[in-house]
Amino acid sequence: MKKYLLIFSFIILSNFLFAQYNMQDLTVYDCEGTLKDSETNVLNSSWYSHDESFHFTICPTNALQITLTFSVFSTEPINDYLVIYDGPDNTYPILGTYSGSILPPQIISSSCVTIGFYSDQNIADEGFDLSWETLVTTPQAPIITIPITPTCSTTVFNIELDQLIHCDSVASAQVFVGGQINQTVLATPVNCANDSTNTIQLSISPGLNESGVYTIYFQSYFIDDCDSIWNLSSSMQFVVNDCPLQVDLTADNTTICLGDCADLYVNVDGGDSTSYNYVWTPPWANSPGTQTVCPVTTTQYIVTVSDNGTSLPTSDTITIDVVSPPVVQNNISICQNGIPVILTANPVGGWWNGVGIIDNTNGVFSPDSLVPGSYTIDYGFSGCTDDMEITVLDIFAGDDISACPNTPLFNLNSSLTTPGGVWSGNGIQSNGNINVGSFNTVITAIYTLPNGCSDTLLVTVEGISTQADDTLCQKSGSYPITFSPPNGVWSVLPDNPQIPSTCPNAITTFPYQQGWEGGFIGWTQDPNNDFDWSLNSGGTPSSNTGPNSSYEGLSYIYTEASGSNYPDKKAKIISPCINLSEYNNPVLHFYYHKYGAGQGVFAVDISIDNGVNWIFGILYKNGDMGDQWHEASIDLSNYNSTEVLIRLRVKTGDWQSDVAVDKLSILGGPVTPDGDFLTTIASDGIHNLIYSIEGCNDFVNLFVKEINAGDDMTVCPSQGVFNIVGLPSGGLGRGII
Repeated sequence: MKKYLLIFSFIILSNFLFAQYNMQDLTVYDCEGTLKDSETNVLNSSWYSHDESFHFTICPTNALQITLTFSVFSTEPINDYLVIYDGPDNTYPILGTYSGSILPPQIISSSCVTIGFYSDQNIADEGFDLSWETLVTTPQAPIITIPITPTCSTTVFNIELDQLIHCDSVASAQVFVGGQINQTVLATPVNCANDSTNTIQLSISPGLNESGVYTIYFQSYFIDDCDSIWNLSSSMQFVVNDCPLQVDLTADNTTICLGDCADLYVNVDGGDSTSYNYVWTPPWANSPGTQTVCPVTTTQYIVTVSDNGTSLPTSDTITIDVVSPPVVQNNISICQNGIPVILTANPVGGWWNGVGIIDNTNGVFSPDSLVPGSYTIDYGFSGCTDDMEITVLDIFAGDDISACPNTPLFNLNSSLTTPGGVWSGNGIQSNGNINVGSFNTVITAIYTLPNGCSDTLLVTVEGISTQADDTLCQKSGSYPITFSPPNGVWSVLPDNPQIPSTCPNAITTFPYQQGWEGGFIGWTQDPNNDFDWSLNSGGTPSSNTGPNSSYEGLSYIYTEASGSNYPDKKAKIISPCINLSEYNNPVLHFYYHKYGAGQGVFAVDISIDNGVNWIFGILYKNGDMGDQWHEASIDLSNYNSTEVLIRLRVKTGDWQSDVAVDKLSILGGPVTPDGDFLTTIASDGIHNLIYSIEGCNDFVNLFVKEINAGDDMTVCPSQGVFNIVGLPSGGLGRGII
């Protein structure tokens, strides 16, 4: 048995009863007290008498020093005097001789002290008063021993102290036994005599049931020779090494795929932990692990552990099951507009996963809404996986269009058409030139790429029909214009001659439409960004933030707030230079998505001097706006210069603060390309609208009547009656306060 001893002590309190004495021949053992002169004078009872010669000795047990402090001192000078001896009688060295009326200093002896007082037969006086305090030897914390070494499963054993303790103090003592298994302890005094003992019985639960190092901690109160109470604590350690060995062989994975590995480790309790020996089957090092095994078939592993003590060798077994991985079909390519395909793998019954999988059980892959590129698809079975690559091939003929009868030859290719293909169809040349003829009809145009993918667009041949001119009020919401055929573009006629721009390649044709289907296309990242905007299709990587898909088409731009992109990180993207000088009522129109509990700020800024100066926050949105796309229409009437830049600005909140933008248009006036007239931002007066399809146009005039109640106001409750002025005059105001 190994033992280790730690001892701690500190004083708690002292409780002395002061003894009171008058000068006489006497030896006392009190640690504290007061001493006055004899006070035996017959004329004045508080004075000393003539012809006195007394020796008063103070000698507490184990005194280290005694301190004398005088509060009164007055004797006949020279003839009556007090002598202090540094010891138990007047043969020891003199610490001081005092006479007269000067108060002696504080006197400290080296152990016991003797006070001698001497008076002659003549004059007496008031005498003296003094007090003393004693410093005794500090008691030592008890040393703990164990007379009989505890063995495995012990629940009761005795400890012995090298000094006595009051038996009733055992109940208030703090006794802990901890280590391999922490114990609940009940301490009971044994063999009490005169209420004292040095033997304590410890009843512990659950018992010493595992080998290892245990610590006994004992704390109680002890009294020194001056009755001061000390809180003393001791601890010792002992070792239990005869418990049966408990062996637990574990693995990080008991089922692995062929070609993978598992890590084995053995945990051992009991016995002599300093002398464990490990024997493995299949053979391996004399070590508990970690052992990395890579079996090619299901294999059983056995470890036998022994020690140099009395414990019997003990074994444990674990089986690593090896599963053959599934095999998926070969990689395939599929056209972007192709129908869903069913993937195959062996064995069946597993789980398919990856972008484009719409049925995880049956392995159905759909290219719908996916951008062209390569997609990795995983197939899992019994914890093993195999994967394959599916390449989605780019194919898009373009949006459906309309044309008037007898429209001159024109070409079907647009900026959205996937390059490299050939056209076919009624009246269509292979390069896309089309002659629509003179009759109303619908022509199916087929576009085919060398990779075999094909797409169609419809050409509606029909004359334009639009609604009659109309009159609208400002701020009356979106007004849908009635027209046919579809697929044309609404715009406004210019109001002014165009002023040349200093920007190279400035945008001068409106509406300018951007859905980012072909990339960023002239939009640039701000060089001072903390992070950049990204191009995306489908959902964003983070959960519960960002859109699940674009507003229109496949692609949109967004800011990914996770990773190192939060909090308070900024991302800005800037439009190409725009020349708006021809239009009096230009408009910025787009859709944005601002969803997530941690949303920050989304804003739109504008510059009219090609980015030298910026006007901040012509649109400003803060916080979560829900999981939907929102429409934004911004009047640019005050910014119709020749060098306009639009900046989309985001400041993140937390990781759930993705922001997305799609279907952005810069309009010459308050009408969208789809034919929604925006009365909320329309100026008053006549708006000349034009609807264009291939080969012809038509016009609609909308007269917008002014209505303006004025700006919002904030007033105090004590505000008196005041007038709200609206434009034009002559209207009627009403409301609820």
